[in-house]
Amino acid sequence: MARPRSLTIAGTIVTALLVPRLSIARPLAVEDYYRVVRVQAPAMSPDGRWVAFVRTTIVEAENRRQNELWVVAADASAAPRRLSDPSLNVSAPRWSPDGRLLAYSVRRRGGGAADSDAPSIWFLRADRLDDAPFQVRGVDGAPIFSPDNKWIAFTKRIAAPKKPQYATDAERVINERFIASKGKAYDWLNYRFDQRGYLPDPRDPDATPAEELFVVARDGGEARQLTHAGVNVRGASWRADSGALAFVANEFERDEYTYERADLWTVALDGTTKRVTNDGYNHQSPAWSPDGRTIAVRRELGLTAVIAAKQHYGAPIDIAFLRPMADRQRT
Repeated sequence: MARPRSLTIAGTIVTALLVPRLSIARPLAVEDYYRVVRVQAPAMSPDGRWVAFVRTTIVEAENRRQNELWVVAADASAAPRRLSDPSLNVSAPRWSPDGRLLAYSVRRRGGGAADSDAPSIWFLRADRLDDAPFQVRGVDGAPIFSPDNKWIAFTKRIAAPKKPQYATDAERVINERFIASKGKAYDWLNYRFDQRGYLPDPRDPDATPAEELFVVARDGGEARQLTHAGVNVRGASWRADSGALAFVANEFERDEYTYERADLWTVALDGTTKRVTNDGYNHQSPAWSPDGRTIAVRRELGLTAVIAAKQHYGAPIDIAFLRPMADRQRT
């Protein structure tokens, strides 16, 4: 079949544009890596007029990445502009459902582990993007706006690590003579994080408190804890009527011999929690159907189950549709 003349002409033009550039191009050098600018986490406003995004550059002299909040008109009618202070590292921009608020997470440069683990949440008004950002009282984690604009859900660690307790005098003596003098004792396989040292023991709830789900009024106030899972709550998603949320949590999270076993749960605004799955699969990214009767979730057989089945390959990843009310599901 003959190739359409329009495609041939277009291909010729593209080739003509590219070939001269390739002929004078130089080889890629290591130093070019530091000049790469990345754009990530785009978030379009509900009215389709604006796109907020994170612009990431590399500061070679300080051996770090700089993440800034930018916004641009969706129709490219105006040049992109920066909204955040250069002294901050920004992530996760998101709009409220009515498009009036733009929220984002902030970590200050030069902070220690505590600053890295606890980002602060700031807001901008969409009609006054040049105004100073502000905070909403009670919002202590990345906001998840309810569809009716009345609530903000978020996850946060429930408590600061407790001081160690010693079961015997021998443990106390070891602490006083060895650990207190800047020594370290380990009884499990530790992991080290650059510039933060060894990470706390994930098996110990005192050393690594769980991230639970909270909810607060959209205009701010006292946050209410909805979940008491004792392990990290992930992937919270509102039901369309704003009456409940779906989330995933791995009750075996502190068991170092069980891998990839997060189940699907729901929680109502009054804190009533219901388990949806208990099937050995690993569930992620729940999303409600518009009528609120079905939850779609990414699902795969957990690694522990794969090992038990003596499989020499991983498990397929599926999308499962679950009906928590009728206790029925289809994949």
